[in-house]
Amino acid sequence: MGKTHEALRRAEKIYESKRTRESLYENIESSLIEHGLGEEHILKQNFGQLKRSFNRVNALIKRPQSFFKLQTEKDTSSKIPDRTFLLKILLNRKKLILSCVDKLLIETKLKILVQLVKKISDNQIRLAVEKILKDLKFKDAFLMKEYKKIVQLEKKLGD
Repeated sequence: MGKTHEALRRAEKIYESKRTRESLYENIESSLIEHGLGEEHILKQNFGQLKRSFNRVNALIKRPQSFFKLQTEKDTSSKIPDRTFLLKILLNRKKLILSCVDKLLIETKLKILVQLVKKISDNQIRLAVEKILKDLKFKDAFLMKEYKKIVQLEKKLGD
């Protein structure tokens, strides 16, 4: 009975630790949303907004204690997350911002190229360049889809 009891206590401790982590994650995510750094909000931002979000995340990465202050001011009963846990979340948010910047740059450049291609008078050249653009758009869409899958898997593995 002693080993069974011991195993149950360890399982209970692991379960409680996971619940605490989930609760901390929800608190951190809530604070990030309040400060304009929620995932859904970032996905809808333009270049200027992404730059501000990038600077905010970098400031939080450099001085995570400023985020701790935000957490404790918001809810004095909440536990302050360990630095590694918080940094992991902030680094993932930074990756998301960089991915959005990359996506916007590609979209902008592709639009410019499409406009330029329309001005090409030689039909063969125009068609060849249009095919290249189509392939680039497809590649970009595929890579973004796969990147999102990786981010989702990272989140699941992190839990």
